[in-house]
Amino acid sequence: FNKAFQLTAARLSGQTNEELGKQLGKMVGFGLADSSVTLGLIKANLKGLKNEKGFVNKLGNNKVAQLYEAEDYIFKVMHFEKSLKMLKKAFPNRSIDDLEKMAAQRTRDLMPNYQLVPKAFKAARLSPIGDFIAFPAEMARISKNLVKYSLDDLFSNNPTLQRAAKVRIAGLTSVALIPDIMESVSADIFNIRAEQQEALKQTDVPFYKGSPKV
Repeated sequence: FNKAFQLTAARLSGQTNEELGKQLGKMVGFGLADSSVTLGLIKANLKGLKNEKGFVNKLGNNKVAQLYEAEDYIFKVMHFEKSLKMLKKAFPNRSIDDLEKMAAQRTRDLMPNYQLVPKAFKAARLSPIGDFIAFPAEMARISKNLVKYSLDDLFSNNPTLQRAAKVRIAGLTSVALIPDIMESVSADIFNIRAEQQEALKQTDVPFYKGSPKV
């Protein structure tokens, strides 16, 4: 978090040193900076407006927009640094340049990135529902990649990658069980019997029927 915070603060303030400047340059080169899906859509929509006196550009690049982007950027830097640390243990003989490229690839593959939204979805922003398509498309992409990386790492012959995959799968399993655990605990608190729980699951709009209820 410390390095991610330093880089983000340097971007926002415009005050940096040689080391931070090089790190910022790497993040831009790796496609991890200025890649917020939501802000990317906003900027793209603003470009469609008449840009007299540069007002639209200022609106899309002011301090509020930069602060919004920073929230996305800080998590991507954290993901990159954590991936790099793991890959250094997994491949101690690889060069730092190769490891950084691998860490950046993982970060792009496992976090939403406006640069990777398919062109068709970007073009669809002109339709009434266009802005709502890009983010679900990215969530589908990273969900698929999450499964792919987990399986690839789990069945690799590398103990470090296997350990990381097990932690990742355990986290996914835990998150998936949370709704059922919350339903069970809340039912116990209010003395709701199993048959009552099943009846409650059916008294809802069709797309919520059968889902866990708190």
